[in-house]
Order: sequence, then C-alpha cells, then structure tokens
Amino acid sequence: MKKLRVITQHFNKRNIIMALALVALVVVFMKYDLVTAMDIIGEPDYNSPVDEDVNRYEPDGDEYYDNDSLGVFLIEYDEAQIENFIVANVAEATDSSHLVTSKGNEYPVANCLDNDLSTMWQDGEDGYGEGSELKFSFDDDVRLRCIRIFGGSGKSEKKYFENGRVRDITVVIDDLACPVVLEDYNGYQLIWLDGDVYCDDVAITVNSVYTGSEYEDTCISEITFFAE
Repeated sequence: MKKLRVITQHFNKRNIIMALALVALVVVFMKYDLVTAMDIIGEPDYNSPVDEDVNRYEPDGDEYYDNDSLGVFLIEYDEAQIENFIVANVAEATDSSHLVTSKGNEYPVANCLDNDLSTMWQDGEDGYGEGSELKFSFDDDVRLRCIRIFGGSGKSEKKYFENGRVRDITVVIDDLACPVVLEDYNGYQLIWLDGDVYCDDVAITVNSVYTGSEYEDTCISEITFFAE
C-alpha cells in the first residue's frame, strides 16, 4: 500500500509539470502567431479613411469629419432650444459672389446678419449659384452649439417659392467639413452641433438648391450662430 501511494504522488506531480509546460508552450505559439500576423498586415493606420462608413464624409481637399465624436445634424427649430445660448458676434462676413442689379442694388452676405427676413443674400452666378461660398469670422474662439438658417427668401411665401432655396450645403468649421441637407421649408431651420466645437470661423458652401418657379437666384435670408 505504501508503495502504491508513492507512485500515485509521483504520477500527480508529473501531470502537473506536464500541464504547466503545455500551457507555456501554447502561450509562446500564440505570441509568435500574433507577431507574425502583425508583420504581415502591418500596424493599423487609424488616420486612414474608412470606406463605406456612414459616419464619415470625405470632402475634396478637406479633412475627414468624424460624426462618431462630433454630430452635425438638422433638427426641428424651437426657440426654447436656443434661449440659453448667446449669439456669436460675426466680425467679418464675405461671399464668393452676390447679386448686383442693373440699378445698383446689392444682395451681399451681410444681409444674412441683420435680423431682417425681408433682406437676403442672393448669388451672383449664372444659374442657381451651386458652389457659392459664404464665410464668417468671429472676434475670438467660440464654443459653437448651433446654426440657425433661413434658406430662402423670407420676404413673403410667394417670393420664397419663386426664388431658389438652399438644399445641400457643406458646413466647414476650422477645416472640418460636414454635409447637411436642408428641408424645403419656409421658416428657420436649426443645424445642431453635438460636441465640443471651438472655432473662430465657419464657411458654408451651397452644393444644390430647390429650384424657383420664376427666378434662378438662390437666396438665404438669415444665418445666426449660437454659442455658449
């Protein structure tokens, strides 16, 4: 009986040693396979564009705008949503073109900043002004929260539908670009920025429009920037 007990103890110790050795061997092979795989595929490039990613937009010549970290989207306008924000002061506003009539009347981007829906910016291009760009610079860096826009003529409902209305736009904030599709709505719309957006300038490019029933002039009556 004593001899049998000694043999059993020896057998158990040997099994434990073999098991530990097997585990160590598996770990070594796993590490080797991982290193080999990394040698083959290389380190991942987290800055490279991701194809077919609905959360990313690739504007020509601009950086990627990652909506995973900063959402930019259109929401229904409600005064209560902006009552706790302040209006960011625009120090300078420029446009790539604006209408100058034969009588010398001008429709510059400054008309978008006067809190008067009867005045407006109108493009100065042939056709509907696709590609027109409006630029706004602030006094200093602001924490931008939303952009309120009236994307057509606010003079009257009749004038709204007679002229072109903004549809697809690209909002560029400090070289980060994001597309927004406005509704064909005779009223204010709100572009909401979901994240910490600190900037000192914003550009808006008109990509496409809702066509007018009478005129090819595309209008924007008001643009207001709200910050914290």
